[in-house]
Amino acid sequence: MRYLVTLFVFFNIIFTTKAHNELGFSTTFIRDTWYVCFKTSQAKMPLTNVDVHVMFCDCIIDKGRAFFGNQDNLNNYSDNSTKVWSGFANDCGYEIQMTLNPNGFNL
Repeated sequence: MRYLVTLFVFFNIIFTTKAHNELGFSTTFIRDTWYVCFKTSQAKMPLTNVDVHVMFCDCIIDKGRAFFGNQDNLNNYSDNSTKVWSGFANDCGYEIQMTLNPNGFNL
């Protein structure tokens, strides 16, 4: 749980400062954000396959870009980013689980 809170706090700081100022999402910004996601995920779950960390961070970044790239969402964005990023992480975790193991058995 502490891992998710740390990840969400980081994303909140990054996206609320840079994303509100530049909707273009520069390559450097995306790479830096993805790198922090990957390293944090890897540190928290060291026994998980590297490919899963890559899929997880790709998914979270894609969902963040899609959400904050929409001008209506950006204008109506509330201060409670934990719910937004928790939703992204939950969705991505489910999508990855269904991709890797569609029958629903534990890996």
